[in-house]
Amino acid sequence: FRRVLFRSPLNFQSLQASGSWQSPSLKFDTFNIKTSEARLHASGSYNHQSQEADGRLALEIPGLNANMAGKAGRDQGQGTLELRADKLEKSIAWLERWPPLKAMLTQATVQGDLAMDGSWQGGWRDLGRDLRFDLGLKATGLQWRQAAAAGAETTVLRLQKVQAKASGRPNDFALQS
Repeated sequence: FRRVLFRSPLNFQSLQASGSWQSPSLKFDTFNIKTSEARLHASGSYNHQSQEADGRLALEIPGLNANMAGKAGRDQGQGTLELRADKLEKSIAWLERWPPLKAMLTQATVQGDLAMDGSWQGGWRDLGRDLRFDLGLKATGLQWRQAAAAGAETTVLRLQKVQAKASGRPNDFALQS
């Protein structure tokens, strides 16, 4: 267990990682990043011989929470994903503080609430031929505005209430709205 503290323009408070390597497996018992406004908690393992992985991830940033847990391998796997954004504008404003994302995100404004739930089952062999997924999406008051170049029109997309579900396999899925 080792804790490292440092300061940066992104307000990092701590980075904590612990794990082990015992061939053929790499295991992360703990991987945590904490800033003044965000938290990332992860754990997992990867076996390079069988090319199988499992893990958990929890992310909290202003306006957004995401959780993922699962196993992935050539022939089998399963997992879940959950994302809740109660104020996307807060999330976007926070993400803009990260230098690699700033230029991309300052071109647009996004507002609204978003919820997504998903699960998968199956392996990734043959580009996921046997992989099955289920995804659900709910959006309320979603507005996306793309800044335009001089003389061009601003792009605006408004969705008051959207509910959609997708399920199936990557090459054969159904979409319901």
